[in-house]
Amino acid sequence: MRLALGRSAVCLFAVMLAGVLSGCQSDSAPSGTTTGSTSQPACVCEETEDCRACYEHIGDCCYGDPTIFGQIAPLTANCERDGACSSCCNECVKKTCEELIAGKDCPIPLPSGR
Repeated sequence: MRLALGRSAVCLFAVMLAGVLSGCQSDSAPSGTTTGSTSQPACVCEETEDCRACYEHIGDCCYGDPTIFGQIAPLTANCERDGACSSCCNECVKKTCEELIAGKDCPIPLPSGR
């Protein structure tokens, strides 16, 4: 099922996903450190984080569309600019679809039948 996402929905999605992936490092934390909130495991800040792969994985697992309805480029760009988001990208990719869904890591509710 394809959903039409307006500009405001994409912005909301980006904000919600940043919350899903947040709790890692700030932009000023040194590479390789771990930090985190008490509700989510800490992320290891690696030299190379693959945020596009994270979004493709979330899109595939949560929405059945790795392009997230054609919005992957702006979502990835927003995450890459935010240290708290980008430092968790590799951990995101390592999660199974079941872990993403069970952890409520799908920022917008799943379409019916998924």
